[in-house]
Amino acid sequence: MSADVRESEGEVRVSIELPGVGAEEIDVSVNEDTLTIKGEKKSEHEEKGKTYYFSERTYGAFERSFRLPENALADRISADFKDGVLNLQIPKRGPTAETARKIPVARSGA
Repeated sequence: MSADVRESEGEVRVSIELPGVGAEEIDVSVNEDTLTIKGEKKSEHEEKGKTYYFSERTYGAFERSFRLPENALADRISADFKDGVLNLQIPKRGPTAETARKIPVARSGA
């Protein structure tokens, strides 16, 4: 399973090649800071001829996990599947105006 991850200022995009897999065979979930893609590929091929019979079955489970960035908006992740490629868009929170702040120190009476 080949994956491509690209991060920009506003989002993370994940593209995963899943040839021979149907959208109904893919499960995408988020648990805390981990995005998990899993599923199972099932394929059957059968040929019958006058003097031969050929049957082939392949099965295989797959699973891949990615750690989400700290500023990912996990509740807004979207996914689409087209031509054997799963594309995920993971929006990120913008930078906060104030990332560091000064804490005033009060003087105690002497």
